[in-house]
Amino acid sequence: MKFGGTDPIYIQIANYFKKLIHDGVFQKGDAIPSVRDFGSANGVNPNTVARAYEILVNQEIIVSLPKKGYFVNDECKFENAEKDYSPLERKLRTILDEGYSKEEIIDVLNDIKEGDK
Repeated sequence: MKFGGTDPIYIQIANYFKKLIHDGVFQKGDAIPSVRDFGSANGVNPNTVARAYEILVNQEIIVSLPKKGYFVNDECKFENAEKDYSPLERKLRTILDEGYSKEEIIDVLNDIKEGDK
């Protein structure tokens, strides 16, 4: 896994696993790497990985089974997962700071949406 951007690493890890699970790389009931294994393989402090996994547990995407590890929740529903809008928010704030109005941004988004039809 490559880390970049301005989001904290634990958020990047949580989003990484959300994507893998959403894309079907990990199926319901599958084990995900242990905190120690993932941290070691990616050069990340285990505490950082544990923090990411805690987010996923709280969002009911994964479950922790003591002395067994972490597994994709059999009841995993992505509507429980809070979407992280901070990267989008930062980009929109930059656009607003450049002088574009909210209405102009909405017009462009509507034009993009119309072009997708």
